[in-house]
Amino acid sequence: MIAEGLTRFPEKFYALHDFSLSRTCGFVAKQVVTRRGMMKAMLQAMLLIPRRRARAGSLGNFGNLGSCDPTDSCSPPFDASTEQWRPLVGPALAAAGLPSQLVDFALAWIRIESDGVLASTGCPSAPGCPSSLYEYGLFQIGYDAVNGGEAQALGIDWNTFVASSTDPTVSMKLGMMLIQHHVADAQALLSANGAVWSSPDFWKLVKGMHALPGQFKAYMQSYVTNNGTPPTGWDDLISYGQATYANSSNYNLRRTDTIDNASWVGSFAPPSADPMFGTGSNALKTAAIVAGVAAATLAAIGLGWAASQA
Repeated sequence: MIAEGLTRFPEKFYALHDFSLSRTCGFVAKQVVTRRGMMKAMLQAMLLIPRRRARAGSLGNFGNLGSCDPTDSCSPPFDASTEQWRPLVGPALAAAGLPSQLVDFALAWIRIESDGVLASTGCPSAPGCPSSLYEYGLFQIGYDAVNGGEAQALGIDWNTFVASSTDPTVSMKLGMMLIQHHVADAQALLSANGAVWSSPDFWKLVKGMHALPGQFKAYMQSYVTNNGTPPTGWDDLISYGQATYANSSNYNLRRTDTIDNASWVGSFAPPSADPMFGTGSNALKTAAIVAGVAAATLAAIGLGWAASQA
């Protein structure tokens, strides 16, 4: 059970479930808006009090993640706290070499991860989080002082990581690095298993690599082993995985909130958002990350991916 692993946090648990770069507790729970809740939100906004995000996971179902919030629109424009970042997203995508069509995809990522609150914090204060894991900023990048995390994988130092919760420019640039990092993860997983997916399926997998990579890697490997061919797309993979692991003792393989999260965010990537980015510097960035080249090395060859440039 996940409660056991998340209470004790043994290193073996992280290794088996690929939690070192996962977002074990990285999901926004949808909240029912009450008069009291609205007053609290208004006070927080006026006093600039950072909001702490409720989480789903070992403590039960806090909401149907990835589905449309009853108080929010299912499609753009999103809520005001998320839409305020729209003017920054387009230029940030361009600077990172990501497809310009991903503006709504990036905003949906922000919407479900931080509600558009720059000072939003998840772990370690949220229930079920290891004390060594910190999550900051609009995109909720993970920094794990013990097991390693997304920030360390991207060469982001602690001071820059903390700045992502106070400086919108830093938060946006690091968010683009995070997306590109998981683009590389998704491409590597598909390539290793002989699969070629188009948009939006590819982008759903990208978000899945941020949500709980071990779950989707297990689905993919099992699918190919048992069928001899790769899944044709996201729905094919998820249908197989949910049916295969419906009675698994491993809660992470039975989870649906991670699937809802990735499905919802990825759905905002249009068919024109080419997952392979063509050729040139974008392909070189992706290839370098897949090969495990450090962000500092990328900066040294002029690709501008060092956190120090944020």
